[in-house]
Amino acid sequence: MAAVETLATHPDMGRGVPEFHTDDLRELIRPPFPMVYRRDKSKVRVVRVWRSERLLKRVEDRES
Repeated sequence: MAAVETLATHPDMGRGVPEFHTDDLRELIRPPFPMVYRRDKSKVRVVRVWRSERLLKRVEDRES
């Protein structure tokens, strides 16, 4: 079963994203691709998928 299909039925399976300190933003890692998703009451929205060699940065951090 694909990760996105699994998230539809088990939205809490990913871990919290440590860089953001919020409960609704989670990540699921399927090497080499971490996937960040937002867990809402009725939906799971994929926010970003990228290769693990790249670092995740907050938008505020990139603008400075």
